[in-house]
Amino acid sequence: MVIVSIAMLAIALAAAASAFISASRLTKHAACMTTAGNFAESEMERVRSLPFDSIRTANITRGLTSLPRSQCAVSAIKPEPGLKEITVTCFWVEGKIPYHARFSTLAAGGGR
Repeated sequence: MVIVSIAMLAIALAAAASAFISASRLTKHAACMTTAGNFAESEMERVRSLPFDSIRTANITRGLTSLPRSQCAVSAIKPEPGLKEITVTCFWVEGKIPYHARFSTLAAGGGR
């Protein structure tokens, strides 16, 4: 009877430990997503504040040091005259899994 109770308690503790570890990973991932999203959004606002002719494609080499193996890039393509599609993408790796956060918007100007 005591051995059965100890076995049941061990199984319950193992399940609780597994749930705690999974919750910890999810919390860390959510924090990384929030950090990357906030950075990409602030970079998007910085780029949108530039004069239209100054908006260009570029790699971002500063600012996102808290994410493991991260890098960000701004893409500015011109789908038609007087319009630019701006995309900011941040990539990082958690363990062996790559993730990204991406924000896109349009900027008008230039008149031609």
